[in-house]
Amino acid sequence: MDTSVIENVLTSTVFMGIAAFVARSLFTHYLNKDISNFKQQLQNDASKQVESYKSELEKDRLRLQISYGGIFEKQANAILELYQYLLKLDQARYLAVHDSKLPTDRRKEFMPHWREIRNKYSELRVLLPEHIDQDLEDFFSQMFKNILKYNSLDQRLTSNVSDEEYEKIEEAQEEVFQFLEQKIPALQESLISEMRKTLGVHIEK
Repeated sequence: MDTSVIENVLTSTVFMGIAAFVARSLFTHYLNKDISNFKQQLQNDASKQVESYKSELEKDRLRLQISYGGIFEKQANAILELYQYLLKLDQARYLAVHDSKLPTDRRKEFMPHWREIRNKYSELRVLLPEHIDQDLEDFFSQMFKNILKYNSLDQRLTSNVSDEEYEKIEEAQEEVFQFLEQKIPALQESLISEMRKTLGVHIEK
């Protein structure tokens, strides 16, 4: 009797152990499967979100490209227009220095060209890169002062001056002349370089 009970208990224990093992194995299997499915779902959702985000970024890039393309075109036109006005100013500068007319008359003829490019610069400066804007502002300020200084010195030469004073005036005129000769071409090169960068054809030296 005792042996039968013991056998039954052992049998039940073994059966329960097997059942528990099978249950645990099935639970682990389905749990791992659920976790794997969950991970896959997360990856799929993440991939969809990334693709959606990339798509939105591409749309924004195209919109910005179109928008900036228009701005760059306007900027290039502004630089080109100022360059053309600068050529006219250089011609006026040459006449203001070398023409045979009286200094006062030369100065008066120079002023319309000066006002013309100054007004055009004020109109277009909103489109200019900061360093070009600053270069032009400095240039216009120095240009005007030097033209007036040159003509003032030239006018003094028409009066009676000593040889020593005459030499000083000539030296001062030479300094102004060198500024006028060098500054405009330098600024023209700066505008050309900026135009090439704007058009995407800038060559690094």
